[in-house]
Amino acid sequence: SVPPMPLPAALAARFDGKGMAVVGYETDSVRKTPEGDVSVPINMAYNHHHDVYLTGKHSRMERVPYDPRDLTVPMMARSDPNFLTVPVETSRSPNNLPTSLH
Repeated sequence: SVPPMPLPAALAARFDGKGMAVVGYETDSVRKTPEGDVSVPINMAYNHHHDVYLTGKHSRMERVPYDPRDLTVPMMARSDPNFLTVPVETSRSPNNLPTSLH
């Protein structure tokens, strides 16, 4: 998995306490080299098995155990044979908006 990446501070401050409509996102596929990251054409590195979660200050990502025999758990969520990593609400949003996005 990829380590958490915070949103830019200015963006977080702009929407602090407000809703934010996310209608899409873009990714940059990179090759790690001794000289640093190099962007690569999507046809050389495309991997359609990626996902994104956004969490706000009222939620966090948490590893929770699951039963591998449970067929309701999607195959793409099974990168760890014993745990799922999912957003968990830590407190309700004061304006009743969702606290995470998948």
